[in-house]
Amino acid sequence: MQMPLRLFCIIIKSLSGRGFLFIEKQDNIMIEFEVRFPLQRNVSKELIRLGLKKKDTYSMADLIFHPRDWPHGKKICPGYFIVRIRLVKGKKPRMEMKEFLDKDSWRETGFEISDPKGAATILSKVLLPLYPIVKQREIWRKGKIEVSVDNVDHLGKYIEIEGKKTEVEKVANSLGFSIESSKRNYGTQLWYLREKGKIKLGQKDIESILRKFI
Repeated sequence: MQMPLRLFCIIIKSLSGRGFLFIEKQDNIMIEFEVRFPLQRNVSKELIRLGLKKKDTYSMADLIFHPRDWPHGKKICPGYFIVRIRLVKGKKPRMEMKEFLDKDSWRETGFEISDPKGAATILSKVLLPLYPIVKQREIWRKGKIEVSVDNVDHLGKYIEIEGKKTEVEKVANSLGFSIESSKRNYGTQLWYLREKGKIKLGQKDIESILRKFI
């Protein structure tokens, strides 16, 4: 049986209280709706016309862990969750937990941490380390809509749109995309590439990224 996301939050907080992990700032739990599409053009002018403003550009890596007892090859469905350590150049590291709800929706919470190496060690004891997702990200925002223009290692350029479903659909349509054609999340795409033997990613890559970003 998979460990419920809320239970995992309690365990992590317990570890922090015993000095194994230092939580600096915790977010509220939120539901996010997101879609992503391969990108073959520069959309900066289009985003400006839609009223979005460029807020940041950075290099980042997500170190992904998931339940050890999730059957190999089983499709993602309700009950599945992942935990990631997010490393961003120039920003504090974070631990974030995402619980799958449906194709484009996840329940998410997270917090800043002071010791990502220690956090990775703890996670590796209770979850299965998968691989890092490394990307260059450009952030655009308008109100509660966030658009990320990403260049993802092994996958190439993508645009990701996140926010309320009605607003996401409006932005996607304005850019010539349909939410029905949204691609799988980066982690799932990398998993399939790895299963087909097209790429090699694993725990050693997570350790390498930790050395690079810290």
